[in-house]
Formats: sequence, C-alpha cells, structure tokens
Amino acid sequence: MKRTLTYAIMAAVCFFINIGYSNAQQVATPTASVSGGFYTSSISVTLTTGTNGANIYYTTDGSVPTESSSLYNGAISITSNTPLRAKAFLTPLDPSVTQTETYLFDIDHVFPVVA
Repeated sequence: MKRTLTYAIMAAVCFFINIGYSNAQQVATPTASVSGGFYTSSISVTLTTGTNGANIYYTTDGSVPTESSSLYNGAISITSNTPLRAKAFLTPLDPSVTQTETYLFDIDHVFPVVA
C-alpha cells in the first residue's frame, strides 16, 4: 500500500514539474485591449504579450495565426463582425496559446450569445 501511494505521489510531482517546465518555455499569450462582445461603432484594438521581444501575428478570418499571418505592428481597427485571433512567437520558445476575441456589430438577439 505504501509503495503504491509513494509511486502515485512521485508520478503527480513529475507531472506538475513537467507542466511547469513546459509553461516556462512558452511565449506568454497575447492579450487584447478590448474584450470581444457586442458593439455599435468601430473599435481600435491593441495587442500585447508579456514576453519581451516576441512577435505577435494575427488573423481576422477565424484561422489560427502562423508566422506567415499578419505581423502586429499597431492598433487594429475593427469595423464589422470579426473574429480576431492572435498568437505570439519567439525562437527558441514554444509559440503562445492562441487568443481569440470575437467582435459583433449591430446584432439583434433574444437569447444569450457567447462571443
């Protein structure tokens, strides 16, 4: 019984150490200055990441950004229904998690919508 419990604890510790190591080797997820949601007029969105020197790439067509996508270099003007997705890259770190914000304009609805 004690041996089984010891192995289980060791496995759990190794699991959490690996998660911590992996996260330490990944670029910080980009954040948008304006949260997704419902809007009635155009908005300007800026993107930032907590990893110095990382490049942020983004898409507005719903696809996952790659290093071939648009390179973020200043505020993005959003004027119509848009899924904004951003991902940060910095070699040799793993790319960030993809951040998604969906902006909807002049939508009439009678039920809850998750954006």
